[in-house]
Amino acid sequence: MADITIAIIQLLIPCKQHVHTIMADNGPEFSHYEKIAKALDIDIYFAHLTVHGNEG
Repeated sequence: MADITIAIIQLLIPCKQHVHTIMADNGPEFSHYEKIAKALDIDIYFAHLTVHGNEG
């Protein structure tokens, strides 16, 4: 497990009862999102980024 994954879990465990979901971008810090979700018993969602001005 990556150091950043461990850090995210350790930082959020103390406030676990207040954390229900995480909305993340597609950065590498959430590459082990399944482990974070399992450790915290939460859902993790990813943003679908678009280029402003190139919509529709």
